[in-house]
Amino acid sequence: MNSETCRKCRGSLRFNPNVKIGSRATDYDNCHAYCDICRIGISNSRDRERRTYICEMLADNLADPQSEDRYLQVMERALNQRNRKNKIRRAKFEKSEDTLTWSVFSHLEKRGLMAVAPRTLTGVAWNDPVDVLYWGYNDQGPETLREQLIAVLKGLGESTRSFSEPDLILHAPQTGLVFVEVKYAPPNRSSFELRKAKRYLEAGADHLQPDCGGMQHYELLRNWVTGCLLAAQLDLPFWLINLVRRGEETDIERDFGQFLRQDDRHQFRRTEWKGLFEALCPVLAWPGDDEFWNYVRTRTIYFQPAFK
Repeated sequence: MNSETCRKCRGSLRFNPNVKIGSRATDYDNCHAYCDICRIGISNSRDRERRTYICEMLADNLADPQSEDRYLQVMERALNQRNRKNKIRRAKFEKSEDTLTWSVFSHLEKRGLMAVAPRTLTGVAWNDPVDVLYWGYNDQGPETLREQLIAVLKGLGESTRSFSEPDLILHAPQTGLVFVEVKYAPPNRSSFELRKAKRYLEAGADHLQPDCGGMQHYELLRNWVTGCLLAAQLDLPFWLINLVRRGEETDIERDFGQFLRQDDRHQFRRTEWKGLFEALCPVLAWPGDDEFWNYVRTRTIYFQPAFK
């Protein structure tokens, strides 16, 4: 008899005889075991320490379960049309950075405290109202910013079916523009194909060093060039923020930043989730924020606390 127990609640697991250990768990139904108390499926890695979980219900992977409908509405309008279904499918995964991003920033949006985020991420005071786009869209506006972003992406020659979509865009007309590249479980991708990167290297030449040989971060390059071009149209300072967990990507400001032309109006920064949460503690102190903080405290990766 299999004696494995749930690593969240230590309760008994229900096993799926039709799924083999070592097969890929693409969704809840393809898991080898389930915890009916936690409402999760356990992935099928041969190494128990590398197993993750997949929620039965998407709402259980959000800080505010009642925001599920709005989350799905936003995802259905995400700029990268080709990836929408996959992102929605993966939103139930323990390691989903999209549900983390949504849970944190939509809570700030609901509380009217969005300005705390760019102030923490950039170190600059943001006092005027802050607009936010999640994956290039917000059902509550601003549509104009989305249209301006799309115009820049079209100018770069990107396919309308697979536009680049920053995880988060923060914008204040009198202060600045911020793109946030969120990393939660997987690190920044170290891949670079000159064929794909050529358009960004050419269009962003004014914001890049003359020699970009050795650059390894294609996603960050796209965000940097797109953000610089959009900020120029808006006549605003621009920050590209790589938001990571504590102790991760510690050399990214050097490894990627060495290829950038940075100045007072164009900056790349690494920021940790821990620092953001510390800045939010004094302002998210209402009883209604308890559910949010419980979500942060209980987030895990491989069933281990994600934010110690």
